[in-house]
Formats: sequence, structure tokens, C-alpha cells
Amino acid sequence: MTVFDVWLHINEIHHPSDGNLAKPPEFDLKRYLHRKEISKFGLKRSVTFYGTYDQTSDQYDVPLCAVSWQTVFDGTTPKEQIKRTAWLFNGKWLNLDEQILKIEQPKVYLQAMRRRVIEELNDLADQFGLADKLKTLYEAHPNEIYVYKEGGSPQFRQAIASSTESWLDLPSTDGRTVRDVIVQYLSIGVVENEAN
Repeated sequence: MTVFDVWLHINEIHHPSDGNLAKPPEFDLKRYLHRKEISKFGLKRSVTFYGTYDQTSDQYDVPLCAVSWQTVFDGTTPKEQIKRTAWLFNGKWLNLDEQILKIEQPKVYLQAMRRRVIEELNDLADQFGLADKLKTLYEAHPNEIYVYKEGGSPQFRQAIASSTESWLDLPSTDGRTVRDVIVQYLSIGVVENEAN
């Protein structure tokens, strides 16, 4: 029988009443599957839904549905997102849906993007053993972080650029300094003409 693989990981009580498993679910997958989101430079790039997740090893397995987003900007203003959805169907990926979603509230979108930037910096710091140092830096600049996330203020970026913390001058993996990497991230969504 040809089925969407996702039905093999969802309890039968949630299967379609007509028994037709050759169509994808029409309900919110977050309630039934394990979700892994990937963001890069504050932009949500993709979400993959998996059948299994091992909490001990933090490993996802059996991808079942993949959703990707491409954001289209007009200058610095986000205008729309192209959302593509693919499902695993009998073990092969099947692209089923592409939607163009207008971004109705660009300011809200940019706020979410800047919040993800702060989260990505946390993840990078964890990866490279700098989590405690970054946390201390965050604790020293709560107001600057707030106005960055909410309104795109460059104050936090400027604080990092001029900080005397020596660990910021350590080399990163691409030859730049840690400071350069953080400043690059904190340039995302900044309103450059803000009055200081």
C-alpha cells in the first residue's frame, strides 16, 4: 500500500476516518512528531519533523516532513516568504506544496528575527565553550539587548565593538575574531539611522 511515511509514526486513532493513508495529514504536526528548526542569521530556514528523538544523545531520526522558508526583502524590509513543504512518501521525498506568504507586519517579523539572532549567538557560544563569558556580557547589557531585539538599536553592537573583554579578540573558526562574528550577527536588522 502506498502511504505517507508520517502515518507510520502517528497513533492510529489520529488516522483519517476513511483509512486513506495516501494523503498527508491536515493537522498540526507539532503535537505528534519531533521538530528541529534551523535558523541562520536570524532567519528561520527550515523545520524538519522527525519520527524519533533520543533525548540522551540529542539525535533526531526518521525525517518525515520538511518545511523550508525563503524570505524576500525589499531593501531591508521583509516583504514575503516562500514556504515549501515536502513529505516522505514510500521512502522518497515528494514536494507537495509551495506558498507565497505576504509578511503583513514587517516590524514584528524583524523583532522575531533579532530574537533568533540572540539565540543563535547563545548556540554558537555553547559550541565553542564561551557560554559563561557570553552570559556575563549579556548580563552587563540587558537594556541594550532589549532595544536591539525590540527596535533594532545598534547600541549592543557598539558595546561589543568597543568592549575591552580580551576573550572577544580570540580567533574564531574562520580566522576572524569572536568580536567580529558577534558584531556581524548584531548588525542583522539594525536600524542604522537611529538617534543615539
